[in-house]
This record gives sequence, C-alpha cells and structure tokens, in this order.
Amino acid sequence: MTEIRCLIVEDQAPAQRVLETYISQLDHLKIVGICGSATEAMKLLQKEAVDLIFLDVHMPKMDGFAFLRILTNPPNVIVTTAYSEHAIEGFDLNVVDYLLKPFSFERFCRAVSKINTPPRLMRDEHPGIENRSLFIKVDGNFIRLDTNSLVHISSDGNFLNINTKDTRYYVLGTLQSWLEKLPKDRFVRVQKSHIVNMDYVEKISGNQISTCVGPVPIGRAYKGTLISKTIDT
Repeated sequence: MTEIRCLIVEDQAPAQRVLETYISQLDHLKIVGICGSATEAMKLLQKEAVDLIFLDVHMPKMDGFAFLRILTNPPNVIVTTAYSEHAIEGFDLNVVDYLLKPFSFERFCRAVSKINTPPRLMRDEHPGIENRSLFIKVDGNFIRLDTNSLVHISSDGNFLNINTKDTRYYVLGTLQSWLEKLPKDRFVRVQKSHIVNMDYVEKISGNQISTCVGPVPIGRAYKGTLISKTIDT
C-alpha cells in the first residue's frame, strides 16, 4: 500500500495525541509534522511533501478553513473539530471527510479509507533541480500541470487565473505561493497581480508584454527586474 504522508494541524495537545495514536496504528500512514497553527503549517508545507492534512477548524490567528482557502495546491484534507455547524462549509471546500470530536478509531479509519492520493512530487529529490510540474485541484480532481506549458498567472481576489498554451484554469490560491514553487529562472512577477513565463514573452512594448495568450501589464516597480531577466536570457 502506498505510504500516505500526514500533517497534523491542531492547537490542542490532547487532540494531537489522539491523532498521533490513531495514525501510528496504520502502517501506511506516516506523520511528517505536527503544527499548532496555520502559520506553522504553511512553513512546513514549503519544505515537506504532504498527502493528507488532519485540520482543526478553530485555531489562533487563522482558522482552518481560511488556511485551506489560501493553499494553491492543497493535499487531501480531513477536518477534525468539535463543531458540527461547519460541516457544510468544509465539504464546499472539497475536504475528504469531517470528523466530529471525539471520534473513534473506527470512524478515523473510515475517513482515511476515502483518501485517493495523487502522485507526489518530492521537493528535494534532486537538489538544485526545480520541479517542472505541479498538481492543481480543479472541481475536486487533481490535475498535473506542466510548468513548461504555463504562460501567465493573474490574481483575482482569493483566486488565480492560470493560463497555459492550451487551457485556462480558475483555482484558489495566491501569487506568492506560486512564485515559491515555480522555477525562478523563468517565472517573473511583472505586476502586483501578474506572473509571466519568460519563455513566452514575444515582445515588450511600453508597459505591456505580448504573449501567446494575450497582453500582460507591467508594473513600474517590476520593470527593472523584467528587463534584467530579458537581458540574461
């Protein structure tokens, strides 16, 4: 059975211990981290490949659902909470299951059995070589996105327009989280709300870039970096 790498995001020590105990009883589950806040979890997700998050709703500074909404490429999520009124919101965010505390080991196992783990991209499998593909979650499905085909990304509130040569996707996420994942030698932030792949820059004219998917605006504060990248390439 494929190993499932788990992250516990829970601010209460007793609840953490229950999850640790349950996870340890299933050989295919492995804990890669335990975080007491969404902020800690975001930092860990930049370093570790995670297949499944056990996510509490009520946490300090940022609640679990707010945390889930800002993830560009969220893994499977099982919500763990003492409050049943949040169930509908959880399933609207495509969580795998909703465990109401206190939950039994049997109920825990039923939730885990629903996991359909997509192929995992290991961050540091080849040091110095950046991943050339990512998974995005679209309508509850994980879709592999080849970054070589990615032309332009623009932000729209809490959502992103992701434009490839052939397809357009509209997903939850932030530009900053994508900048941290994409190959830094090719992807450049050219305006507060826009990232462009330098491989698809056809022309720079004034404050606008021409690409195969249409024009992209250039922000004054970003133009110097863009020009330096153009010279480098």
